[in-house]
This record gives sequence, structure tokens and C-alpha cells, in this order.
Amino acid sequence: MTTVAYYSDRRNTIGNENLGMYYLGKQNNCLARCVITYKEAVADTAGVYFYEYDPLSRVTRETIKKAGEVIQVRTFQYTTD
Repeated sequence: MTTVAYYSDRRNTIGNENLGMYYLGKQNNCLARCVITYKEAVADTAGVYFYEYDPLSRVTRETIKKAGEVIQVRTFQYTTD
């Protein structure tokens, strides 16, 4: 089983729909804060999420940490039409 906690004060600008990957399905409108996976009644923090934003409140960097160590960093750039 997996439990996800969300930041309720920020809009998800990096979800599947925003990245043009509609075929993966709709995601939560809020950004993930923490993912906890349970294996045989033992909880394991899969990741704690941190975000940086541009002046329009869009996510420009997502950092995922586990046990204080950075395990993944993704950066995002936006274009204007």
C-alpha cells in the first residue's frame, strides 16, 4: 500500500496533463509532499518532495529526498506561445 500527502497551497504544474501525457491519466491537482510505502506493515518513506517556483508559481525544480539524501532532481522549463 502507498500513501501520498500533498501540499494543498500549490497547483500541480508538472502533472501528466501539463506535460502532454494524457494517456497516463489524471493526477492530483496538488503537488506531492511525501510518499510512504507500506510493506508487510512496515512503513518506508519513499520520498519527501521539495519544489522551486518561477514568478508565475510554476514548478521549475523538483527535488526528492529519502533519509536526508537527494535521490532525484528534475528541472522544468516553460515556453510562451
